[in-house]
Amino acid sequence: MSKAGRPHLRLLLAEIALPLLLVAGVEAGFRWYLSRPATEIMPRLFSSPLTTGKYLVFRERAASEGAAPIDVLLMGMSQMMRVSATELSQRLAEHYQRPITTFNFAAPGHTVEFDRRLLEDIVLPLKPPRVVVYGLIPQNLFAELNPEQTDETIRPVPAFTLFEGTPDSWLRRTALDHSRLLLYREAIQRRVASLPKTFSGNTVEMWVKLALQTNAFGDTPAAVVGWSNPELLNVWERSLPKRFQHFDALMRDSVLFANLGRLAAFCREHGIRLVLALNDVNPLYLYVLPKGRADYQRYVDQVRFAAQTAEVPLFTPIEDGVGDAKLFVDATHHNRAGMRWVTEELAKFLIAERILDAPS
Repeated sequence: MSKAGRPHLRLLLAEIALPLLLVAGVEAGFRWYLSRPATEIMPRLFSSPLTTGKYLVFRERAASEGAAPIDVLLMGMSQMMRVSATELSQRLAEHYQRPITTFNFAAPGHTVEFDRRLLEDIVLPLKPPRVVVYGLIPQNLFAELNPEQTDETIRPVPAFTLFEGTPDSWLRRTALDHSRLLLYREAIQRRVASLPKTFSGNTVEMWVKLALQTNAFGDTPAAVVGWSNPELLNVWERSLPKRFQHFDALMRDSVLFANLGRLAAFCREHGIRLVLALNDVNPLYLYVLPKGRADYQRYVDQVRFAAQTAEVPLFTPIEDGVGDAKLFVDATHHNRAGMRWVTEELAKFLIAERILDAPS
């Protein structure tokens, strides 16, 4: 290159370097901001901040531990969040005299088919489980969507678009893994715009605070302790009688049991041991069903039949599914004593059924 052209090259390099240095500085500053204990911001990778928080922790574990299988993965709706993966790991490790890895990926609104897709598209590529314990509650009867409807709901979800197996999705995932500005871009936009935010009747900020406390096992603090009266339905549960008013039709037409069969087949195909769990309920719950205990017993019997048909074990901490009212904060969520109890019962079940034993 001629001497006359060198100043132009230096000018060009300076024009490129300055914006890059500026972006690097902003990135470093934003990472410092995120590291502050008082920072309350969450990227929008799923519609639920809790699911996003659990995904981010799970991704970090996969990055630090590699793709070695996780021993026990807990999944289901918010009731399954009341099983402590932390305590379950400790209890199982004491029995097996070796480390047992666990993670709780349950969150509000998770359905069987949504979680099957979460397993297939995201969990397996990152860190496959040896055992999945899947919790069920009667709300699954009206919450479940068929595979086509579920596909429509998850198609726009950012996290799922990162695992499509295309070069474009790989590049986007790599970029988000390395740039906090890109990862948090929608959260930053919402914060700057100060948009009103709600999720399940509460401010998103409240759920973000909870999600930010997700530990390495996927556990979050028990959000409703102190909010509810175990003798009263909470605000959301008061809508259940209307949702269950056509209980016979729900039992006949719900895609729940077909979705359970699909989940069992998927786990079998991928060498995952599936355990279904019947989340016990407060006796108060019987009041939301048209025929009370009779309807609930029909649901329990159908779940048992589904487990038998799929040839998978069924964990029932209480034989008839109706627990002790003193262990609940509302109709379906355990208090701290209930959390310890149900976690201990699950550990006993997994040990007694030899779920984690090596294949003979």
